[in-house]
Amino acid sequence: VESTANAVELGRPGNRSERYAPQGVYATAGDDEWLAVCVDSDSSWRALVQLLGLSADLAIAESWDVSERLARHDDIDRRLSGWLASREAPKAAEMLQQHGIAAEQVIPVSDLDGNRLLRERGFFSPLDHPLAGPVNYIGLPWQRDGTRFIPTSPAPLFGQHTGQSRDIELHQI
Repeated sequence: VESTANAVELGRPGNRSERYAPQGVYATAGDDEWLAVCVDSDSSWRALVQLLGLSADLAIAESWDVSERLARHDDIDRRLSGWLASREAPKAAEMLQQHGIAAEQVIPVSDLDGNRLLRERGFFSPLDHPLAGPVNYIGLPWQRDGTRFIPTSPAPLFGQHTGQSRDIELHQI
């Protein structure tokens, strides 16, 4: 759409954003442990600079606005990656969150139902499946007009709904 409407060819930004910096997924200590981080405001940036001790290396780093941070994203990524490399993902996420920086450990889908933040936000719908027993079904990851939609019935058995309407019933919470 961007190309057709505005003649702008978009590249592949990976985990980066055009509006926030730094933003990315970074390796942490441990086997295949990763942390997603997004600095979405100047105040979060100043907190990150202080936490990482960047102000000693980059005398004016605290004053960088988002355009300056976007221009220096590679350098910031190297410094942030170095800082995170020696820290366990859950502890690093907690430390960053305590300083007002959006950060969360990247976890496998199989571990989602143990995530405290998702449970607190009503992301799951516990339903009883006729074969699998109690299962936490995942709701839609967004809200519409402040309403989150979650499944109200378990996944069907093979052929269970053959010939019935294919509409998905969702419940507002």
